[in-house]
Amino acid sequence: MKYILVLSKQDLRLSKFEVIEYLGLNKIVSKKELALINLSDKKAKAIKNLAYTNFAYEILFESSMKNLLSKIKKFDWQKHYKKKYCVRCVGIDVSNERKYADLIWNKLRKPKADWKKANSEFVFIKFGNKIFVTKLIWKNSKDFLQRKAHLRPQLHPSSLDPRLAKACVNISTGLRKKKVLDPFCGTCGILIEAGLLGHKIIGCDLDVIMARKGVINLDHYGINKFEVGLRDALDFKEKVDAVVTDIPYGRNTKAKEIEVVVKKFLEKAYKFSKKIVVMFPNDAKYKKLLGKWKIKAEFNHYLHKSLSKKIVVLKK
Repeated sequence: MKYILVLSKQDLRLSKFEVIEYLGLNKIVSKKELALINLSDKKAKAIKNLAYTNFAYEILFESSMKNLLSKIKKFDWQKHYKKKYCVRCVGIDVSNERKYADLIWNKLRKPKADWKKANSEFVFIKFGNKIFVTKLIWKNSKDFLQRKAHLRPQLHPSSLDPRLAKACVNISTGLRKKKVLDPFCGTCGILIEAGLLGHKIIGCDLDVIMARKGVINLDHYGINKFEVGLRDALDFKEKVDAVVTDIPYGRNTKAKEIEVVVKKFLEKAYKFSKKIVVMFPNDAKYKKLLGKWKIKAEFNHYLHKSLSKKIVVLKK
């Protein structure tokens, strides 16, 4: 089945990469924020877990603009209609919405139109030279906004944005449930997102107060299966599927000191992890710390004002 995703323009490269890595695709065809993908029914159900995708549409049929009206008249709209419907256009003059809606009306039994509270939202999308006629199947509720640092019972101002944390977890794990480690977990912002996605989560931190705050936050979001505690990341040897971490520069540590720890950890992690997504301050000289790890992708992610973060995806 073919779908069109509307990606977040906040970071288009990262949005596309999350889709590819999480859904296990070789590539996607995209035009600006629109991405055309082909998915099995199983993978399509996982779209709802994407962080940097705003909408998902199932493609009902495609057409040229020339043949569009005749195809609308021939299509079985009743099969895709529930209670109330509306029509929207993307990349097409919105004045056409009424015309298309009227044609659909004539193909329905007991039709009801409601632009604000439609159960069936039919969207006509211009994609290159083609018109894709689609049905909305998912809208991102952005529930992660309710998990921002200042809304958690235990906060820390440097905690990672939950949308970014969720995307990094998706990139690291793909569709399967995995064992995910954050070796510098702090108040567990990354592990909250991994836990809510159903992964087994493990967190280490040398600051006992931060670790306790992290446990309180996990409990608050109903995550009860985790291993989080006072532990040196350099002592960790257990096999994990993925590591996702935001390097704690500035958290009572000098840059040179944390770089020594990170370099040693990445060297050890090469033996027990398959994939790592690690975040550095934008000005960090991180390439000298990577050892045998190879860079699969890297992103310069804008946060706010003059602050940005470097997201680095590592593979063996």
